[in-house]
Amino acid sequence: MKNISKNMELPPGFQKDFFEAARTGDLPWLSRLMAEIEKGPEKISYASVKTCAGCNALHLAAAFGETEMCRHLIQNLKFEVDAIDDSGGTPLFQAVLGDYRDTVNFLIGSGANVMKTNLKGLTPLHWAAEQGYTELVKLLISKGADSNATSAVGTPLHCAAGNGSHETLKYLLDLKADPNSLSPIYLSPLLLSMFAESLECMELLLKAGADPNGLTTDTTPLCYAACKPDEKMIHCLLKAGANPNNTDFLGKTPLEHAALIGSAEGVKLLFPVTSRITCYPDWNITCVMQYVRSEGASAQRKIKQKEMFLMAKEKGAATVARKDYWNAIYWYSQAVKIDPGDAKMLSNRSLCFARLNNGDPALLDAQSCVALEPRWAKAHYREGAAWKVLKKYDMAAEAFSRALALDPGNKEIEDACREARALGFWKQTLKV
Repeated sequence: MKNISKNMELPPGFQKDFFEAARTGDLPWLSRLMAEIEKGPEKISYASVKTCAGCNALHLAAAFGETEMCRHLIQNLKFEVDAIDDSGGTPLFQAVLGDYRDTVNFLIGSGANVMKTNLKGLTPLHWAAEQGYTELVKLLISKGADSNATSAVGTPLHCAAGNGSHETLKYLLDLKADPNSLSPIYLSPLLLSMFAESLECMELLLKAGADPNGLTTDTTPLCYAACKPDEKMIHCLLKAGANPNNTDFLGKTPLEHAALIGSAEGVKLLFPVTSRITCYPDWNITCVMQYVRSEGASAQRKIKQKEMFLMAKEKGAATVARKDYWNAIYWYSQAVKIDPGDAKMLSNRSLCFARLNNGDPALLDAQSCVALEPRWAKAHYREGAAWKVLKKYDMAAEAFSRALALDPGNKEIEDACREARALGFWKQTLKV
């Protein structure tokens, strides 16, 4: 079959009907649509007919578990089993997301690569683990998927923990998945299970050897637990051996975190096991609750925050210079947590995410930057770069144009704008 001509116009409604037939598994309808097209002088590759997200009919059939349609498209119409959409996802990703095991089995049997990653470095196993599809996780691993595969968000264990998928998490731990592995931005499965408020996942991880004292991102598990009104996580961590004297990135103890949010139960739990903090004039629960909110304590925290902000800023710049973008993201994240309104830190973190082809967080940071500094050309430039990573070239060109209006004559912005327009034109021209 010849590729579709750039100038060929398909009949009105064909694309919509073609995708609907694939999505619903209606083979007779699909055949009728193709028969009409093939009456014309030109032959086309039906695999080149794509949605605005770069999906073809095989992606859609897989997404809805239409196994027989997948079989027809692959075997009779020669669709590529590992064709990628604009996010880098293959039909296997779509079938996994829907928990369609028969379709997954068929695609793998037809040669689908279980270790193929999308633009974020995620494999189908990461998606299955996040959704808690334990049987599908077992199937993928039996077909060669790596249970310790790393990605932008960590391993499949991180994905299961972050979604509170305790059955999947237990299965992965039984396979000896590392409970202390860290994601590229230093998140542990234990901390992610706490983000998901899954006490069951926490207990499974701690039983498997997760470190209750591990410093991840800017906090310790116990410091994070102390910031929550429910004291069950504090109980769980103390029982597992968490050290109540370990501090977070800014030097605060779990006891001080509990006092700051006014958690009387948290303070009662932590006070007896916490060593005296020398700056407190008296050492009792009442004093702790009062002093932590005093002007003196607040002033000391601000001094510490300024000191750590400058350190994080310097560390971020140094790691960017070495092109160590994940570590740079870690340091800029610390700076942003201290001062969420610092547009430069958001801009720098957006740059790092974009360099790692991680478009969604790059865009989020860039748009936050634009909201803070709407007259800053670089903020709009960062937004354009993020849209480009996401292959939304028209949006990228618009953002670059706004940047150029604020900084006329900037050659870097001019070149970026020109390239985005060209890519957008070709994407539109080549797409049916």
